[in-house]
Amino acid sequence: MRYPFQLQLRDKDFVPPRCPREECPAHQLGTPFPWTYRGTFYRKVDGLDVQRFQCLTCRRSFSTQTFRTDYRLRRPETVLPNFVAANSKTTLRKMGRNYELSRSHVARRQRLLATHARRFHEHRLQLARARGGLGSRFQFDELETYEQHRKLKPLTGCVAIEVETGFIVHTDVETLPARKPLKKGEAAVLKRIEAVEGVRRSGSRQAVQRTVEALGRFARAGEVKVTTDKKSSYCTALEREFGDRLKHTRIDGRRERGNRNPLFPINHTLARLRDLVSRLVRQTWAAAKKRERLADHIAITTGFRNYVDGWRSEPAERQRVSAAQVLGLATRRYTPQEYLYWMDPLCLAA
Repeated sequence: MRYPFQLQLRDKDFVPPRCPREECPAHQLGTPFPWTYRGTFYRKVDGLDVQRFQCLTCRRSFSTQTFRTDYRLRRPETVLPNFVAANSKTTLRKMGRNYELSRSHVARRQRLLATHARRFHEHRLQLARARGGLGSRFQFDELETYEQHRKLKPLTGCVAIEVETGFIVHTDVETLPARKPLKKGEAAVLKRIEAVEGVRRSGSRQAVQRTVEALGRFARAGEVKVTTDKKSSYCTALEREFGDRLKHTRIDGRRERGNRNPLFPINHTLARLRDLVSRLVRQTWAAAKKRERLADHIAITTGFRNYVDGWRSEPAERQRVSAAQVLGLATRRYTPQEYLYWMDPLCLAA
């Protein structure tokens, strides 16, 4: 099958930012990295000549391909179509049918994309931290979903954003206890599940705590304004993290969810996630089968929303920019090809 999207950019002017071998001293930033060219090799998959290099510190050789996201993949042409489909509310089964791939192949590609998304996002957050922080106005909230069974295995997803741009700072997924009351048959199934997996407990507080700690790492110095609903665990976590710096605004979660609601930015973000992530669609067979895979899918969509998706800053300009671009974490809105091309975030200039 011919793929409409492929990762093809120009490698001709590529300069390796560091040695790709983690055990080499030249892998660490700030250390000298002497290198030299070492010929080329022919790549059968696309018929291109690939430049090779040699690190003069560890004497190991590598190529431009070593830094690419599709490094050592037998089917590199499937990376980009999977990324586009994963952010279009397409299920794994449908992706496989559309691109003539097995469902297991699509699942492996999603794990690869999630690893890339987390690495890329963490690198940009560290850049923001080095420059003084992301901002001082944040919102976060939780959404409920489930794995395998809506009542027996519910999940909570905690999402934090920067208010001005909707930039997703952190996401987390944890378990919730079974929803009571249960029918007689459901209670019997729950007993069998608990015999294998143990009693299912609420991880909401842990997810909230990790989310608030992420805000603490990347918020600017000085006063931090956070808006949430009136859930009591939010207050405890925020006061523990920010202390006197905190200005916490609590809004009744039962308030009408329109654009006049102060929680509209986070409500809109959660609605967009449900629209983009097939595993979050309510009560369908596309629901997540494993909590870890749901976390992977949300990580992929976080990267798409922050760095690839368009966000119109000024209606008069009619120019779409990304949330990361508005925050100064990127000089342009990346195309999917640019965002996915390099495995090492240092290879993609801001």
